[in-house]
Amino acid sequence: MKLIHKAKKFYQQAYTTGHFPPVRQLFFGEQKVFAYYGFLGDRNFGDELVFESAKKLFYPNILLPVRRKMPLLQAFYAKACKGRIAGLVVGGGTLIGPLWEREFFESLVELAKPVYVHGTGVRENIERSDGWKHMLSGKVYGGVRGPHSAENLGEIFRQVLITGDAAFAMCEVADKRAQTAPAKTVLINCGAHLGFEGQDNTRTALNQFVEHLNIQGFQVQFLPLHSIDLALGLELKEKHPSVVVLDMPSTYREARNHFLNAQFSVGERLHFTVMAILAGCPFLSINYGKKHDDLLASLDLVGVGVTPNQLSLDLIRTAFEQREMFDWTSIFHRIEALKALQQKEASAFVSSIQ
Repeated sequence: MKLIHKAKKFYQQAYTTGHFPPVRQLFFGEQKVFAYYGFLGDRNFGDELVFESAKKLFYPNILLPVRRKMPLLQAFYAKACKGRIAGLVVGGGTLIGPLWEREFFESLVELAKPVYVHGTGVRENIERSDGWKHMLSGKVYGGVRGPHSAENLGEIFRQVLITGDAAFAMCEVADKRAQTAPAKTVLINCGAHLGFEGQDNTRTALNQFVEHLNIQGFQVQFLPLHSIDLALGLELKEKHPSVVVLDMPSTYREARNHFLNAQFSVGERLHFTVMAILAGCPFLSINYGKKHDDLLASLDLVGVGVTPNQLSLDLIRTAFEQREMFDWTSIFHRIEALKALQQKEASAFVSSIQ
């Protein structure tokens, strides 16, 4: 049974996710092929969003995710045609920490392939820092998520730029919100891969906020960004039957539409906050990890986040009542500047390839 389960999981991640380019493009296409280093295949919207943004940033060139579970012919290309791979794209998320598939990715560096760092977060204590020092020893372009990541990477790579979250490459000015008044809707999200300090306090405060919104006549929609979140959303609905549990979005545009039609959002997932920002939706970020602080610091928005232990109904209500205080013109100006820097670095990365 274990063997069957492993085979099924391999097939699902390698052949049903849509992450891998067609074989004919790899072997016969004229576009450049970049190896992609990043989490994929776990039904995590944040990972999918980062990959979607990287594909947009480097279009019409091809991204080939390299990992253990990949289609056989694409895996063969990665190993047998390594010389044809033009460069390496390190995706978003907090990736500069543990280093997986080290032999393959370091071999690209040995071949003098350039590296593009796409808004990646950097752990405070970088595991396998010797490997990352080697990975970043050649031609490096792009930048990290925020100032905390830049500081964490400083001992290994001092010339690092701050380019904001990878999803900023998807930025669109939120003109639709200015044209139509948002519905009387509030978006909520809960979810994290691991438990965190203050988690019980967070969930209690969110439950109380849902009760408050119900009294005020607001429609509460729970937006899951991972299968973990979905289970939490269903639990919330059991307590509050009026809550609408949405499907997990599959694209940037689908997620953005939810935020465009909401008056306020409060949640735990990092890319829940990212999507709120990109849609111009007033928000409160529950900062259960340093990655949240890093993101908000990149946009001078540190005051719009709160630690789980600090969260309370009164604090959420205050943020909700002051939701019109966001200076979206300044926020989008900063996002556009970071997006332009991502594009400039991406162009330099592509142009560096012989």
